[in-house]
Amino acid sequence: MNDRTPSVECLVALQNPVRSNPSIAIKTGERHESDNPWIVFALVAIGTFMTMLDASIVNISLPAIAQTFHTSVGGAMEWVIIAYLVIIAATLLTFGRLSDTVGRKPVWLAGIALFTIGSGICGAANSLPLLIAARAFQGLGGALLFATSLAIITDTFPVKNRGLAMDFFCEHSGRHYWIRGRTKGAAGYFWHDTPAV
Repeated sequence: MNDRTPSVECLVALQNPVRSNPSIAIKTGERHESDNPWIVFALVAIGTFMTMLDASIVNISLPAIAQTFHTSVGGAMEWVIIAYLVIIAATLLTFGRLSDTVGRKPVWLAGIALFTIGSGICGAANSLPLLIAARAFQGLGGALLFATSLAIITDTFPVKNRGLAMDFFCEHSGRHYWIRGRTKGAAGYFWHDTPAV
């Protein structure tokens, strides 16, 4: 073979410099297989669990919240639920793309911070407008957590264990329905988020 004929490895390196040089990384497809990926799984699952729990658990607390703020359950009270869900729906895809650009971990950590701060403000809110604004802020954190959860699990687990991790993740995420029916209270409801994260 002619010495000047490029090898297969060289051709692959020219077409895909990331594979040939590990120091070059594309954040979208990075694989961060840790020594114990289940620790990462547990952290991501807790964040997603809290995000999904907050999407519906406040429904059973609406009468108590309305009584606290001396208002009816309908009307403006409905925005305590709507603000959270609308913000998540409006920003989920954007935050998913952001995690492709800047990395999963910074987006997820920002989500934890915003979600925890939002939960604290919800618990301390002394007026309905402040509670609604805090719920919208909490929704930003929830969207950051939710947008990156499955991507983090996919990036963390090797192919042979990825299906099992996804299965456990989906099963875990559904448990918020069971807990929702056993949680009551107005301001006390919002405080359940803060120590969990």
